[in-house]
Amino acid sequence: PCRLPRGPMPTAPRRAVTAVLLLAGLVCSGWMVWATVSSGHYDDFDVLHDAAVAWHSGRAIYDSTVPDPVPGYPAANLNPPHLTLLMAPLGWLPLPRAAAISWVGIALAIIGCGMVWSRMMPPAWAWRALAVVLLTGGGMYAIRLVNTGWPLALAVSLAWLAARDNRQGIAGTLMGLCAATKGFLSLSRRQNSKPRSLRIWA
Repeated sequence: PCRLPRGPMPTAPRRAVTAVLLLAGLVCSGWMVWATVSSGHYDDFDVLHDAAVAWHSGRAIYDSTVPDPVPGYPAANLNPPHLTLLMAPLGWLPLPRAAAISWVGIALAIIGCGMVWSRMMPPAWAWRALAVVLLTGGGMYAIRLVNTGWPLALAVSLAWLAARDNRQGIAGTLMGLCAATKGFLSLSRRQNSKPRSLRIWA
C-alpha cells in the first residue's frame, strides 16, 4: 500500500513554499497599489486625507467634501479626531503623494509584523503566516484602501508580545491606543493562571 512519509517536511521544500507564498503576497499587494493608482479612486483614504486638509483650512474635519461613492450614500469621516491629527502632515500634500507615503508606512508595518511574529513562533512559520494574511481579502484591501489595518496589526502584535513578556504597562498603552482607533480591539480578558496579567485577543 502507498504510505505518506512521516515527520516534518525537508528544509528545502519548506523554504520554497514560504518563498512562493511571499512572492504571491508581494504580487497581490503590488496589484492593489496599481489598481488604486490607475483608477484614481482612493476609497477610504480620500476621506481621511480630506479631514487632514480640513484641519489646516479651518473646516470641520467631519464635514467631508469627498464626492459620494454611491448616490444617496455620502462619504463620511468615521475616524476618531486623533487619527486626523496624526494624518495632519499629509494634508499639505496632494492625495496621490499622501497615499504613496502612507503605502511606505504600510510596507514598514507589514515587515514589522513579520519580525514581531518571528519572536512568537518559528521564523519560517511567521513569514509563511504573513504571506497567507497578505493573500486574504482583509490583507489586500487594507493596502487597496490605504487604511490603518496593517499599522494596527503591528501595534496589536507588539502589545501581545509585551503582555507575554509581562510588560503590562506597554501592552495596556498600545492596546488603549488601538482601541481608541478601533473600538472592537478593546476586547480582552484576564488569565486565571497569572494574576494581573492581560491576555490580548485580536
